[in-house]
Amino acid sequence: MAQRMVYELEQHAMELSAVELSQPLELVDAVLNQISRVWGLDTQGTLPKARIVRTLLLQRLQNDLRCCRLLAEKGYPMQAASLAAGVYECWVNIAAIVDEPAALRWLDHDKETASFGPIWDLTVGAATIFGKPEKAKFFYSQYQQLCMPKHLNPLVEKERGFRINVEEKEIQ
Repeated sequence: MAQRMVYELEQHAMELSAVELSQPLELVDAVLNQISRVWGLDTQGTLPKARIVRTLLLQRLQNDLRCCRLLAEKGYPMQAASLAAGVYECWVNIAAIVDEPAALRWLDHDKETASFGPIWDLTVGAATIFGKPEKAKFFYSQYQQLCMPKHLNPLVEKERGFRINVEEKEIQ
C-alpha cells in the first residue's frame, strides 16, 4: 500500500466529510453565522459586566467551534472531540453568567487549577435555565464522552485502528 502525504489524506477526509458529515457541518455553520449576527448588534451606552463576560465567552465558543468544524472536516475526530469538550465547558459557563454578581465572580476567579465552577453544577444550571433540568444527566454524559479522547482514555485510544493484544502486551 502506497503511503499518502498528510495533505492527500486530509483532502480525502474532506471529500468523505462533505457527504458523511454534511448535516452536522451545516448545523455548525448555522450556529457560527448566528453568533456572527450577534456581533453585528449595536449596543448603546456602557455594557453590564454580565454581558461583557458572556460576549467574551461567546467569542471563545465561536472560535473553538470553528476549529472543531475544521478538525472534523479534515479527518481529525479525536482532536475535534477534545476541543468540543471545551465548547461544552464554554456553553455552561455562559449559562452561569446570569447576572452581575455571577459576572463579578467570574472576573474575580483567580485559581489556576480550578474552573469557574464544577462542570456538573454548571451543567445542572444550564439545563435548568433552558427549561430542561431533567436533561442535565444526559448533557453531562455527552460531555464525559467528549472528554475521553481529551484525556487519552484507553477505551477510545485503542479503537483508533490498532489491534491490541493485552495478554501478549502487543500492539499491531
